[in-house]
Amino acid sequence: MAMIEWAWCSELSRDADAEVRQLLESAEDYDREQGFSVVDYRALQNDLADPASPNKVMLVHYIPSEQAERERDDVQRTLAAVLRAEMSEEGAARVSYTVAPHLRSLGVTTLLVEEIGLPGQDGSAWSAAGIREVTAWARGNHPAADRLTSRFGIPATDEVWRLFRELKEEDRSLPAHEFTFRPAAGDVDRASVLDYENHVEDTQRPAIGLSQDVSRPDRRVLLVEDTAGAIVGAAAIDLRTTSDLVIGRWADITYASTDPTADERLILWLLDAAVKEARTLPMDTLILHVDPDDEDLVHAVRLLGFVHERTDVAYRAGVGADSSQEERLPSLPTV
Repeated sequence: MAMIEWAWCSELSRDADAEVRQLLESAEDYDREQGFSVVDYRALQNDLADPASPNKVMLVHYIPSEQAERERDDVQRTLAAVLRAEMSEEGAARVSYTVAPHLRSLGVTTLLVEEIGLPGQDGSAWSAAGIREVTAWARGNHPAADRLTSRFGIPATDEVWRLFRELKEEDRSLPAHEFTFRPAAGDVDRASVLDYENHVEDTQRPAIGLSQDVSRPDRRVLLVEDTAGAIVGAAAIDLRTTSDLVIGRWADITYASTDPTADERLILWLLDAAVKEARTLPMDTLILHVDPDDEDLVHAVRLLGFVHERTDVAYRAGVGADSSQEERLPSLPTV
């Protein structure tokens, strides 16, 4: 019988780092195109480089059945999966997880859940790492996610719309405003950027990673300033494009964040500015994930011509999650 080994990691050797990078890069193009969870290699590196980071990294190795009976020191292990847990307060974590493409369909994830248990269970690997609750997102029609969560009684607890906006579409006529939109440059005031990120951290539209994104070569960040020069919004476009036969080269808007005390129409103007900025880049379409409970954001994407593609689902396990819930969230109507 095939086996796995897993371990939380606080550092990586040079060889292990190369393995992790190779796995994530080999999976990246396919996973982004399909909309699967993707572990961000750069963010993982930042986690491990910062001793104060609360985030957790787990590596999972696969041992094929013909190797499983050998002595541990003589076993040939293959890096099978990388898990990254972004920690928030009180032991809650948002998990991203990537399995090596050539090892998919072999039950690696099922074996992992069987071995490490679920948050809140006595003796689970999560509890040992101080994690009381985990949330992971899956594409709404992903059959493997549904099978796994049904087997272990993990409920669907939230949903998000995945929308797209083709850049060839005409701009909409919008009300005038006095905000300033500008791409973040090398002279950006990093203290102000970090202050804004912290300010909106627990709001409906956070800007997670903004302070790092302003210096990332694979991000285009738009900052919004009010008439006093204060940052009141930000949007980031992932410059790593993926090709699709229908919508061409597309890229994600990783977040569109506005200060909750600002004009409620700011999200409309921010997304419009993001569309205009994207037209200066080698891409054809923008993808945006939207909380359907955010009424102003839903209104904005409707006005700007974003089209609903699918509904993704969040699964939650641990303290605060009802593990006996078996009802799945329904699909939502097309925008």
